Amino acid sequence: MILNRTIILSLLLAISKLVYTQNISKVDITKFNVKDTQLLNKIVGDCRVIGLGESAHGAGTIYDLKADVIKELVLKHNFKNIVFESFFWGTQTMNKYIHNENVDIKDAFLDMGVGVWINNEVYNLMKWLKDYNLDKPDSLKVSLYGCDVWGITIISQHFKSHPWVLKNLSSSSIETLDSLSNYSKWKKTKTGIEQTKLLYNDFRKNYIPNAFETIEENYIVTLLSDYLKKCKLKHGYRSAVVRDEIMAKSIIYLTEQKPNEKFIIWAHNEHIAKARNSTFIYPMGGHLKNFFGTKYKAIAFSFYFGEINTYNVVKKSQEYCVTDTAIKNSIEAIASGFNGDLAYINFENSIESNKLLGKKSIRAIGDRFKFDSSKYYYTKQKLYKGFNGLIFTRKSDVAHKLTLD
Repeated sequence: MILNRTIILSLLLAISKLVYTQNISKVDITKFNVKDTQLLNKIVGDCRVIGLGESAHGAGTIYDLKADVIKELVLKHNFKNIVFESFFWGTQTMNKYIHNENVDIKDAFLDMGVGVWINNEVYNLMKWLKDYNLDKPDSLKVSLYGCDVWGITIISQHFKSHPWVLKNLSSSSIETLDSLSNYSKWKKTKTGIEQTKLLYNDFRKNYIPNAFETIEENYIVTLLSDYLKKCKLKHGYRSAVVRDEIMAKSIIYLTEQKPNEKFIIWAHNEHIAKARNSTFIYPMGGHLKNFFGTKYKAIAFSFYFGEINTYNVVKKSQEYCVTDTAIKNSIEAIASGFNGDLAYINFENSIESNKLLGKKSIRAIGDRFKFDSSKYYYTKQKLYKGFNGLIFTRKSDVAHKLTLD
């Protein structure tokens, strides 16, 4: 019986390897090296906006890989703007930090407001950007922005006593901003929902384009208005659709303020994707593709197995976990048949081969994770429609807890 089991297991492994070998023959895959100028030139092409994704928030190896790509894009491809999947106003303290203004790096991370960015990997990139900007004229410095719709508390803190707000909005709206700035969960109460709707209507009635002195304030008020509109929707599918639409609008707005500059987006694969997947949510990248055409590229990042830092929704705490190896017939499982630890899968050149590959699963772990159901954290789509390419690493190490010099 033991022998039979051994034989059966050996046969299954052989068949599995054969399937992966057959699948990988349909994929344009090559060794990835960020210092390979020819390969990076091919990946970037002539795009103006490039989305760098991640299949799991909190994957330290992917963060380091993306940081290395960003450095090359800054040094050799004249990209000057980085947009994080974080809310705009919260990123501006970090933007001051990388511009060598006198701000506390701890405050900069706290203002970004998302735990998945508070780690050594992101800090090392921010420190590199700070050093890069040090001796550069303003026209050549790299800037940092955010595109997400969260962070209502810090936005409200800024605007509750703003002269334009005090002059143009009702006393009820100002009180609402004060409540939002002091207690973030207030917006979910019955009173908070009703008052937020009134605040939205007040903004919509009184705000005119460029009412504020700075680009940032005009932008954030527009974003705030969209956020308040979003509050009128229920959470779930419709909320996610509006979120991605607002994120895309935010990036388009920023590119319009700097029409001659190029932008990098740091976000989850689910957001940068150019087409719907099995979630049926129309992603941010779809809107960007419609606006920029071929000038927008989406590069996914993923891994076969490893560790990530994530929020445990059961224990309600930030911690690391070991993920399962990628599920059978996922793009990660197929890529694992490649002889190397780092690889680039090109979804642009071999469309016919990609069509033969069909719909494939790809990891999709966000900032929240149920540890007993990792095999369900996948989406499925025709990957060549969603992405221009995928940077693959066999193993991911956890994003490391922030330690400052």
